[in-house]
Amino acid sequence: MSPTYVACPECGKRALRVATRCPQCGVEFPAKPLRRKGNGSDFGRLLPLLAVAGVAAAAVALVTTVIRRTAEQAESPVSAAAPELDTAMASTPPASRMERRFARTWTNVRSRRSATGDVVAVLLPGDTVFADSLARGWWRVTFENQVLGYVFQSTLVSEPPPGSDSLP
Repeated sequence: MSPTYVACPECGKRALRVATRCPQCGVEFPAKPLRRKGNGSDFGRLLPLLAVAGVAAAAVALVTTVIRRTAEQAESPVSAAAPELDTAMASTPPASRMERRFARTWTNVRSRRSATGDVVAVLLPGDTVFADSLARGWWRVTFENQVLGYVFQSTLVSEPPPGSDSLP
């Protein structure tokens, strides 16, 4: 007999295994317990995948930390400058690769090339500084041969803004 059929205990007629009564005599078949393929979770099968994902996440976090620290160490140390700077007329540039730039608006000078860096000084509209080493959208700015910090590139322009008191 096929495993999909059962024999009736009364008349011997074949019936499907899922039947609850015999199709010939109507005798009720005994209830069969349901078999489930495991009551627990499949955590054991997922464990290797979770381990690989954990190792990958740890590696990404480690690489990110190393890159951030390397970038912070590569940036030159910034001097503690007073927030009140008279930069209306900057002296001659200390190096030939520096460019004279003017603050387009109120501009925060930061301690590192990031918007999360500490504000070490504020430039007023029209203030003059010398900028060099544009990297990741941030200029390194100097005043009187001393590094002030870093300014986002869109806040500095090559021509003085109209109405500013600085001399070109």
